[in-house]
Amino acid sequence: MDSPFQTLSEVFRAEYTVNFSVERPGGGILMTLANDAGIALRQFIAAEQWRGPGHAQNIYPEPLIKR
Repeated sequence: MDSPFQTLSEVFRAEYTVNFSVERPGGGILMTLANDAGIALRQFIAAEQWRGPGHAQNIYPEPLIKR
């Protein structure tokens, strides 16, 4: 079974560098997507989203807004 972090990284790897940081004591994380132009997205992901079954389907961010 792949980790949720590995699954998410694979989804965005073609276009972005993916970083995760623990943001909340309950297990919430901040996912940051960046490329050569800078940060494209920062999204908070609640522990329930990334720990639950079908986690990748629960997390996909809104369409990315390029800055």
